[in-house]
Amino acid sequence: MRFVRTNAELVHAEVATILELTQAAGDADGAYPLSEHVMLHLRGGGEKPAVHVLAWAPDDQLVGYAHIDTTDPVEGAAAELCVHPLFRRHGIGRTLVTQALAVAHEV
Repeated sequence: MRFVRTNAELVHAEVATILELTQAAGDADGAYPLSEHVMLHLRGGGEKPAVHVLAWAPDDQLVGYAHIDTTDPVEGAAAELCVHPLFRRHGIGRTLVTQALAVAHEV
């Protein structure tokens, strides 16, 4: 598994892949994994200075995603994440949370 952290806006292909991932997670869980706020910003290419962490399988399949909102100076950073249902229980969620905490401490 390889991880890419992006501080800039996401490219269209990344957004489309994230939407596919969240759809798979939502279908499996019966509830959508990301808030409407995050989804609106994703469809626009991501929101600066949000940080996006993407977890890729060796075959270049997106298996996890975390959105870290770093804009609230009072409450601090907030994160939302999801892991593809077929790749759960492999430490991907834990790694995404670890990355989100690292980002939050950088702010």
